[in-house]
Amino acid sequence: MKSFHIPVLKAQSIELLQIKKDGVYVDATLGGGGHTEAMFEHEKDIRVVAFDHDKDAIDFALKRLSKYSDRIIFVNKNFLIFHLRWHLTGLQKLTEFFLILVSHPIRSTSNVVLVILRMMSSI
Repeated sequence: MKSFHIPVLKAQSIELLQIKKDGVYVDATLGGGGHTEAMFEHEKDIRVVAFDHDKDAIDFALKRLSKYSDRIIFVNKNFLIFHLRWHLTGLQKLTEFFLILVSHPIRSTSNVVLVILRMMSSI
């Protein structure tokens, strides 16, 4: 199995996400699951829908996040199909949608962008 990068901007991401009890979050770039794991460590009572098109990433994160399996939905697809898959989750609300983008295709941390979309109402 592949190894995955150490999550970048983890503490800053958790602070900026303002994770709330009973919140529903989309991790659009799951990777190894480090940011999602940090979210659960910060607040146990959340739900996460996690997207990654890389099957190895999903498999790695399934193991890493197994203790949260009742609160996470894994989607082995690119996050761009989010709008087509949301209704399949059975979830009625979305608190935040976030993704972390890097400039280098091989898990580099040279230029990192954290994107957070806060939902103002239900989808």
